[in-house]
Amino acid sequence: MNKFKIGDEVSIIQGTRYFRGTFNNPKNKVGKIKQVISRDSLDINVLNYIVVWPGNFDNPYHATDLELVTSEMFPIF
Repeated sequence: MNKFKIGDEVSIIQGTRYFRGTFNNPKNKVGKIKQVISRDSLDINVLNYIVVWPGNFDNPYHATDLELVTSEMFPIF
């Protein structure tokens, strides 16, 4: 079973190796799941989710690298 679906808004979890602050691995930014790759999601080496970030950059991630964004995390003013 997949943790996320296409269109979900996510961010990179602080403390993961991808939480760097680069254009394709941004810190504290909201991206959208662009593609879900159907493979064994229990395999730690499988990058199941393609996320598109602001500026139209995308990158693959493990489910454990991402968290679903809530309005409390990134409030709209």
